[in-house]
Amino acid sequence: MIRNAHQRRRLRDAPAQGGLASSAPDGLTAIELAEREAISRMIGVCRGNLTAVARGLGLAKSTVYAKLKKFGLEADVDVSRS
Repeated sequence: MIRNAHQRRRLRDAPAQGGLASSAPDGLTAIELAEREAISRMIGVCRGNLTAVARGLGLAKSTVYAKLKKFGLEADVDVSRS
């Protein structure tokens, strides 16, 4: 268990040594890359229907919108359609 902010900061700022905390060349962590990939695939499966994407991923639609913006996937979806 991480007990204080100082320990959390040290953990967050520690250089990554592989695993889930490692950073990709575009600055995303491995978890973020996996999230981006899952959202991108679901967009294809759901043909851009963000309500279906959110339902399929078990996320709120607002979370999907936020992640689209974060990961630069907005161009993959017709936002006015959903």
